[in-house]
Amino acid sequence: MVLMFTGAQAFLAAHAIIPSSVASHHLSARWLRLRPMMYAGGFACLAGVAAVFIYIIAVIGVGDLVHSIYPHLYR
Repeated sequence: MVLMFTGAQAFLAAHAIIPSSVASHHLSARWLRLRPMMYAGGFACLAGVAAVFIYIIAVIGVGDLVHSIYPHLYR
C-alpha cells in the first residue's frame, strides 16, 4: 500500500502539480528539474508493486490458480 500511495503521489506531482504551479508562477522554473526524478521514483514504486504481486503469486500458492486461468504463462 505504501508503494502504491507513494507512486501515485510522485506521478501526480510530476505530471500535474509541478507544471501547473510553474505555469501559474507559484513555483520557480527550477522546480521543473525535479520532474524526471519524480517520474523515476513513480516508476520504481510501480516496479516494486509488480514485484510484490509476483512474490505473492509465487510464494503463497496462488500459482495453481493462475496456471489454471493462464495455462501458457509458465512457458
